[in-house]
Amino acid sequence: MNTSYILGTSFRWLLRLCLVGLIHGVISINAIASGELDVTVSPSTNSVVTMDGSESFSCSPSGGCPPYTYSWSFDNASGTPPTDKKDPGDVAFGSSAEGNKNKVKVTVTDSKQASKSAETFVYVPKFEVLELTFTTDHNLLKDNNSDWEDSGTKYTEPEWKSGTNNPISQTKNTNVGVKMKIKVTPTDTPSKSYNVVGSGPTGMNFDTSLSLAGGDNADKTATSTDKLEDKIHALNDSIEWKFKLGGGESTPITTGSHKVYVTYGTPGGSSVTEKRVAYVVNKASGQATPHDALAAIHGGTYALGSATPTPIWKIAGGAPGECIHLVQFDNAAIQMLGCPAGSIMFLYPKLGKQSKESASSSDWEIRASDNAELCFLDPHGGLNNFEAALKYSNGGTTKWYAGGAGIYTSVQAVMNAVCDKSVWCQPNQGPIIEVAEDW
Repeated sequence: MNTSYILGTSFRWLLRLCLVGLIHGVISINAIASGELDVTVSPSTNSVVTMDGSESFSCSPSGGCPPYTYSWSFDNASGTPPTDKKDPGDVAFGSSAEGNKNKVKVTVTDSKQASKSAETFVYVPKFEVLELTFTTDHNLLKDNNSDWEDSGTKYTEPEWKSGTNNPISQTKNTNVGVKMKIKVTPTDTPSKSYNVVGSGPTGMNFDTSLSLAGGDNADKTATSTDKLEDKIHALNDSIEWKFKLGGGESTPITTGSHKVYVTYGTPGGSSVTEKRVAYVVNKASGQATPHDALAAIHGGTYALGSATPTPIWKIAGGAPGECIHLVQFDNAAIQMLGCPAGSIMFLYPKLGKQSKESASSSDWEIRASDNAELCFLDPHGGLNNFEAALKYSNGGTTKWYAGGAGIYTSVQAVMNAVCDKSVWCQPNQGPIIEVAEDW
């Protein structure tokens, strides 16, 4: 056998094997360096949380030469979040983040020191309540708070905004509705649904969901979760608003203080001025029924022969009046509270120490023999044609609120209290002719 042939053949096979191994080695190296380093961050879209709320972050590298190292940075994060983990998890954003678009950045470096970064942003919005309109109020209140006249201009809406803080009136035991204009900063904050909580006095607590985006958000409505107390009273309190999302909540925002006159019903009967509503609500504060409210208001300064106060509301300011004037005021006042009106009645003595009731102010007894009129002397010696009283029925109970006197459960009880003597007088309450009866 040719030795040189054998050696040549063997060399050729060895060379072939080496070439194949070299090629396979190149392929293996290329398999390790399979492409450029790349990295994606999760969440890939911008997040929104409220202050001290958190978002969970992670990243996914590809290509390059593993193993990888990681470096995270978080603008305005609370505390010291992990910075060298592949997946840092939940990261909270503190007060310095509020009102900002906060950058989150991760940098991945491979074993060959190639690096690649990815970033996303976390919005921590700041909220401002620019305007607040009450949608369940009576919307009748006029701005006259200086005198008792039928004057003034209706308060404007929105009731609360910069430079404006107008009072309202609303019926007791009802929910309060509001409409708000809310500003969200930054102006490019994505739209999100927030849990909005308002904390105030009874009847003015809110817990609702509102969809808000960056910029001004108008006509956002909410209804209180509780009702105003079931009694007549006045409020002058603020509402603290918080916006919640992602486990955090905004810096509290305060509106008010809001002045609310809580009435029995819708005020009426005469011009609805703040001075009048404030007077009756203050006088009847704590009362829940028309009779109790009327009893709290009833009174005034009685003076026989007084001129008619004009307007009748001057009685609230201390002006004196006759019984008819005081009764007219009682009727005006109870209607201003939103209660039903009563009936103004005229009560007269009859012979036999009896009494009668009439809607007429000239329905006294007349003696046929001389046309004398049956009048009466009150305990102060005043000569009267009649006793005026407000006849008021509510809840199955009727009472008579006598002008310049007390509150009674019958016509006879009124006359027994105000009549000292019944007397015969010349027509049109002329001089007394004689005493008819001592009462």
